[in-house]
This record gives sequence, structure tokens and C-alpha cells, in this order.
Amino acid sequence: MTEIRNGKNCLGNFIDAAITNPSSKIIIIESVERALVARFRNIRSCVKANVFPSEIEGGSRESIRPNWPLTLSLSYLATTAVNTVTLNFHPEQSIKNDIVVNAPLRADCAKFSNRRNDRLLYYADDDLKQQWDLQDIQNAIANILQIQKKAEQNGKKFIFVVAPDKSSVYQSCLLRDNPIHPKMSNIENLLIASGVNTANLYKTFTDKINVTSDLYEPDNTHWSIVGYRLAGEAVAQYISTKGVEQKAHSIQ
Repeated sequence: MTEIRNGKNCLGNFIDAAITNPSSKIIIIESVERALVARFRNIRSCVKANVFPSEIEGGSRESIRPNWPLTLSLSYLATTAVNTVTLNFHPEQSIKNDIVVNAPLRADCAKFSNRRNDRLLYYADDDLKQQWDLQDIQNAIANILQIQKKAEQNGKKFIFVVAPDKSSVYQSCLLRDNPIHPKMSNIENLLIASGVNTANLYKTFTDKINVTSDLYEPDNTHWSIVGYRLAGEAVAQYISTKGVEQKAHSIQ
């Protein structure tokens, strides 16, 4: 893993550091789907950014909410009460705020272990992909191809990994008439068709939604342990099929 300090969105700094690192054989860039176009339509470098190697160890995170003293949010309680009443009388309705969408699911399609497994929680920003500009998509893919070309010219293997949005993976299970826009129905297919070395996690995950429980956490948009394992196995398999030594220089 690589950490970039003293600067945000300094992707150009990481690319240069990864390509010039003599010990790395593979450069892996991972991006969450919803942020892909915004991150890669323009590649920025920062004058004062410093790049450091880092390692993230597995483990649980502590809650950011204090256990004591008890807190009471009237706004939260009022919103929860209104949403509860709304869903009771209109279970087919989606509820949306600035951050989260709570959408109904078709029965026996998406497997989740929570009590309200007839609903899907996901980031509202996921739906902004409907507004992606076609030129921005093309620019992002062209920039990723340039990174891949530069890496390969320096003797590195390049792999691009898209972490598919929860709403994209379970799109076919949503109980509403809101199909994914054709121009971004599967960004990974566009990347692969353009020649980007991409481990297709979208297909990996959608193939499992009817048979595997909790690929994503029921109450948030992160992969579950099962999901992380599935993604890791898919990327490892992709690397092995490319016949490359598994020594990677990666960024998230």
C-alpha cells in the first residue's frame, strides 16, 4: 500500500513513485465505482506531496459514537419516526436523503441476514453515475490507459480494480423502475473493451447475489468479510492468469 501525505487527489505523485520503485512488479490501482470518473478524468500531481509505503492490518474499528454520556437527537428521532410510518403504509417506496437511499428489494433476490432484508441501504451518490458525462468517461478511461502504458514501458504489470457500488451489484434486485443508464451500465466492461487490465469484480459479485448472503454489510456499503475474501480471490486469480510475480505496489 502507498500513502500520500501533504496533499489530496495527488494521483500523479503515486503513479510516478510506483513506476520508479525498483522493487515493485505489479501496480494495482483500486477505485470505488462512484468516484472513478471524478478521480481519473484529470490526473493531478501535487508539488509538496510525499509518498510513503504503508501497510493496513486487518481488524475491527471502534465506534465513533461515544457510549457515555447518552445523547439524544430530536431531529434523528423525528426523521426515523416519519420514515417508519412511511414504510409501514408505502413499503414499495424509496426513502432518500442527502447521504443514504433506502430502497425496496424484490423477494428472494438479494440475500441479507438482517431483519429488514427486503430493503437495500446505499450511498445516494451512487445515483449520480446517471449524470456522468460521456466525454468525462472517455477521458477517465484514456488516462487509465496512459497509466497502464507508462507502467508497462517501465517493465511493470498494471492492474486496475473497480470496487463496484452496492447499488450496482444489486441493481437487478431493486423493486423500482430505475434502470442503470446504458452509457455506464458496467464501467468495467468499458474498461475491458478499451484494453485496460481489469479484474471484473462486478461480474464476480453479481454472480453471487442469489447464492451468497451478505456480500456487503446489510447496514452500510462496505464489503463484508465474505465480500473482501471474494474480491481478494478474484484479484489473485487475475494476477495468476497473467503469469506475474505477486509482488505488488498498490493504492486505494
